Amino acid sequence: MKESTWARLAALTAYTLWGFTFLASSRCQEYASPLVLLAVRFSLAFLVMVIPAALMGKLSYRGKPVGRILLTALCEPVIYFVGEQYGLKYTNSSFSGLAIALIPVVAMLAGVVFLREKPTGKQWLCSILSISGVAAIALMSRKSGGTITGKGVLFLLMAVVSAA
Repeated sequence: MKESTWARLAALTAYTLWGFTFLASSRCQEYASPLVLLAVRFSLAFLVMVIPAALMGKLSYRGKPVGRILLTALCEPVIYFVGEQYGLKYTNSSFSGLAIALIPVVAMLAGVVFLREKPTGKQWLCSILSISGVAAIALMSRKSGGTITGKGVLFLLMAVVSAA
């Protein structure tokens, strides 16, 4: 198989798994609070990623801007996941997933405002289509009996902004 085919299959697999995490997190919140779930999630990530990297000598912060690294880590993953988990608690999983899907659009808008980037016409068109799709599905979710609260929307907004 071509490398591009493997890359597409890997992306499809990753995004499929990522999409199911909203449903899984939503179900897990029936048994544990969002902060407990985050503690488990961060502990597992630490065991799987940081400890092996440190043991192999691949972890070095010499000459690195540690303050900026910590600020970035505070925004993504800490603030992001707090917003995501509590957003899931106070909205339904389909709305949460769709709200999180707005991250690329918000990141593009942040680039326009803070970095004075100039998106192409295609980028604007795709952003408008993305927002329209999210709005349409959110309205359908509300009609199908899914719970969407203002508090949940604010937590998801916190997640989206911190990720961007």
